[in-house]
Amino acid sequence: MTEATICLDGELIIKPNGVYTLAHFYEHPETMRMVTLIGMIHFGDATYYAKINKLIASADIIIFEASIHQEAEKINDTEKESYEQEELKKIYGESVEAAFFPALCLFFNKAQHYLKMVHESESFDAKKDNWVAGDGKFGELTKEKWQQEVDIMTQNLKNAPIEEKTLLCEFFKTGLSKIENKTLQKIDFVNGLVLMENYPWLQRVMDDAMIGRRDELTFETFDKIVNERSPNSVAIKFGAAHMSYQRRLLEQRKYIRKRSIELDAIAV
Repeated sequence: MTEATICLDGELIIKPNGVYTLAHFYEHPETMRMVTLIGMIHFGDATYYAKINKLIASADIIIFEASIHQEAEKINDTEKESYEQEELKKIYGESVEAAFFPALCLFFNKAQHYLKMVHESESFDAKKDNWVAGDGKFGELTKEKWQQEVDIMTQNLKNAPIEEKTLLCEFFKTGLSKIENKTLQKIDFVNGLVLMENYPWLQRVMDDAMIGRRDELTFETFDKIVNERSPNSVAIKFGAAHMSYQRRLLEQRKYIRKRSIELDAIAV
């Protein structure tokens, strides 16, 4: 890769030296309230999350993505092994539609641990009094709710070109083999992100299940906080895929973007 790949309407940038997200700084022309919108990648380098902690340190209120900071369901090694075996059966024994999202999720989850990346939830204290879950209980993911979202995405996947679905699925399966053989490198992880961006239908499939209502709920929460607490500054920390719509929702409220900066999430 010799040039930058622009993803998620410009909210995720993949360069030869790594992966970047953006922070956008807004101000309301009448109230002078400052709002910082920070697009996140949910696993990355420790230095990435340290920079974001500094960015939000002075905010009166931090609004965050519920599913990222919810209390994790405790599972033992036996349950984890059983879950992975069930997913592997789907990956290697069923149709490409049934195999696709298990392969995608298992690859990125196992790659994160193998490459010793830091998960976002480990880097912030979301229990502080000024931290508020933007999408509340609606955004929290139970096993059942996650399966519902996967079912929606799998159904929507049926209309995607079979050759492209198969190519992506084979990439994830090869990545899982590299993890098993201890040969996976960070560039393989980054190449997975680049490959996914080559197929716009994939983002549409995932957006239908994950984007939209959660962002609208987040800004209902934002409005409630503004009306009740009148903070001078607010930071909103959500996945980069949410940023394009959240920026529109903020701009509908007459906030004006003053500047944006890149944040290096994963160095290669």
